[in-house]
Amino acid sequence: MSGFALSPLTNMWDVEPEVWKTLIEARPKVKKWMNTPIPHYDKLSRMFGKDRATSLGATTAKEKVRQWVAKSENDKDDSKGGS
Repeated sequence: MSGFALSPLTNMWDVEPEVWKTLIEARPKVKKWMNTPIPHYDKLSRMFGKDRATSLGATTAKEKVRQWVAKSENDKDDSKGGS
């Protein structure tokens, strides 16, 4: 839908009131998103967004999660002075 942007400061949708009104009239359940932060939107967007690699370097969401976990574990080891 046009007119939506995620605020990097609040992690909430930044939308003109008229746009919210129109959307809520059509789909009342979306009203909760007016005041609900989405703290991991960037990661969710990368995992579930429509952009997909189709050749060398393409990864599934499951592979991407494994990479993030491995990187997180490596970062922890590095901060402890591990190898």
